[in-house]
Amino acid sequence: MASVEQQAVALRSGEASGDGVLETRVFTQQDRMRRAAQVWGLSWLLAVVTVFIPIAHFVLVPGFLIAGPAWAYMRYRVERINEKVSGTCPAHSGEITVNMEGADVLPFNTYCPECQAPLVIEEHSGTPAGADEPAAQGSAAAE
Repeated sequence: MASVEQQAVALRSGEASGDGVLETRVFTQQDRMRRAAQVWGLSWLLAVVTVFIPIAHFVLVPGFLIAGPAWAYMRYRVERINEKVSGTCPAHSGEITVNMEGADVLPFNTYCPECQAPLVIEEHSGTPAGADEPAAQGSAAAE
């Protein structure tokens, strides 16, 4: 059964930033095989149905027969899908949910669904920007 993982992400809009949570669906080996078999079967079913369409069947039937294994292979290779990001919009400080497509990866540029402010969703960095600089300056002063 596919499981859902959550990951902390940062939401940026201009200079303002906020925190959010990315939900990712992770597929097991069995889920990946089932998803691949479904798309392969659907493609070959469409090939059978299009046999009865005059003239077009010369292109559609071979196309679906060839596309079935190709689509199944591509679908089998998908191990995880980013589903949605929930968090606080840095522009208007309201709670938002941004739905993602299966092929979307971080960093992801979008707009706030509430205020239409541009948003950049990126992986949450463990240390704030510029945190290493004071330590480097302090050690240089000690020498």
